[in-house]
Amino acid sequence: MTALAHTLGMRVVSEGVEETHQLDKLHELACDYVQGYLIGRPAASSVVRPSLLKLSSAGHEVSSPPAGNVSATFAPTGIR
Repeated sequence: MTALAHTLGMRVVSEGVEETHQLDKLHELACDYVQGYLIGRPAASSVVRPSLLKLSSAGHEVSSPPAGNVSATFAPTGIR
């Protein structure tokens, strides 16, 4: 599914990542972004934004949550 999405020029987000072995497998599968308790608990955008800005200023690619979804935390699969 990841390869198909990439072939179509899409980025892939995996939700519900709770354990490191899941993150490792998603990294192997070239999943672009992950969301789940392993990365962070749901939080308001006012809490998440400073962390995203810090990652961005450190050179990591970050993505804001989709419009209207202020309780999501996304991270690239390469983040540890």
